[in-house]
Amino acid sequence: MVLFSYPVAARMIRRSEAGQLAALPTPYQLNMLVGVIGGGFGTLWSAVKYVFGWRGRKPGVVPELWWSMLMMVIAIILSILISLADTWLHVTTKTISFVQVSAVGKPDHALGRGLSSTCLDTYNSKVTNNFGVHYPCTLDVALSNVNLLGTSEAYKTVNNISTTNQVDTVSFGSTYALLVDADPPSDIDYSATTFAVSTQCTSIGHECGLNPALGISTPFNCPNINFKGDVTSGPDWNLNFFNTSEAKYNATLPMVSNPYYWALASLIDGSYPIINSKDPNIVVPVHGGLATVIFCNTTVFDATYYRTNGTITKLLGTISNATVGGIFSGPINPFGGHFGANQLQNGMHLAAFGNTSQDIATAFANTFSQVTVGFAAGVMSPRQNTLEQDRHNLLVARVPKAPLYTLVVLNLLYALLGIVLAVIALFLPGRGLKDVQAKLTIAGLTAEGLERSRLGRPAGRVEELFEEWDGNGSARVAVQQTQAGGWTFATSAKI
Repeated sequence: MVLFSYPVAARMIRRSEAGQLAALPTPYQLNMLVGVIGGGFGTLWSAVKYVFGWRGRKPGVVPELWWSMLMMVIAIILSILISLADTWLHVTTKTISFVQVSAVGKPDHALGRGLSSTCLDTYNSKVTNNFGVHYPCTLDVALSNVNLLGTSEAYKTVNNISTTNQVDTVSFGSTYALLVDADPPSDIDYSATTFAVSTQCTSIGHECGLNPALGISTPFNCPNINFKGDVTSGPDWNLNFFNTSEAKYNATLPMVSNPYYWALASLIDGSYPIINSKDPNIVVPVHGGLATVIFCNTTVFDATYYRTNGTITKLLGTISNATVGGIFSGPINPFGGHFGANQLQNGMHLAAFGNTSQDIATAFANTFSQVTVGFAAGVMSPRQNTLEQDRHNLLVARVPKAPLYTLVVLNLLYALLGIVLAVIALFLPGRGLKDVQAKLTIAGLTAEGLERSRLGRPAGRVEELFEEWDGNGSARVAVQQTQAGGWTFATSAKI
């Protein structure tokens, strides 16, 4: 409002010099004009009542008063809007967790997995079986028995209690079981190499003629593969590996193949929802339980996985060579000691809660992949990460765009208003402008009424209107009663 007082002063000078008395304010209008320019809310309200309420009793309102009132209203509205926008911004600003990532030039961690040096040395040696073939490095084959190498770590991994390795399952089109680190740091993202296993199974009970012929017999005979038996009178867990995809001949040990093929005929006890269905591949023997036959293939991959924020987000891989396929299939192969039978049977019990025979086959396929990976963990060793980046969690303020931009625009408008008024004041005619502007204040009017000795002197600032500015003392202001009975201000002699 101080800046707006300059054009008001200029207009009063111009109209006074031109003798346009009707365009000049009355004393009461000057009072309100000075109060509005000083930013007084009470004076503004009085001016509003004067302009719109003194009908018939007031002379014409000068434009300066109108414009001063409008300018103050605009300033008040902008101030209120800025305050509301600022409150809106603070209310909607939230503290959130922000993740900052930074690349690491050389990876510091070894979270990948590969064949251990002990395993690789097995294939570099000249020790072979009678057929000139190496046994898989996951097995120690003696004349009378077959032992699992790395037994402790293998069983810990399969049962998810290892502090070194863990089997993670991911789905990217197909489902894969991966051997990963048991406790990777939570503050890094990385990529690493490992092995991944994927198994696909098809339910073929109907094709194999699986039927509860008698109380003591539930036979099956698969016409397209070399697989037959009876899950009631024969073994109720009949796992058979084949040496080719045609499944014409059973595989022995060592089996060097990738992918490798196998079939399973099983009878498990218990009652399951699918028993009441009419699925042709599911049979309920006379004495209860659930019988099924599945044909499957398992593939081992040399894989690279990408882990971001604790989740595997990408998996790339190529099929491993046949030797690696034999390393993973060896422990599960019935000729290799049939390790993992308990875990696989438990997996079939869980899979049996599926809604269809294919659901059962798919669920068991995933269990088979997990068990296969777990029993190979004993011959694995860490591999350096291929890529790595650090992840830091920070607390930051989330600032919504709408209140922020609103606050910025309103502040710019307020600043623009001040700039426009400053430019106008800068280019106004200078003669007497500063003097009149200084007197369009409460202080100016006080000096006009009480500093008679300085009346009419030019002033560049308000302080110059008073005798005290010169440092020569000053009169004192008193009140005295007039002959009319009222009271008035009066000045004493200079002290």
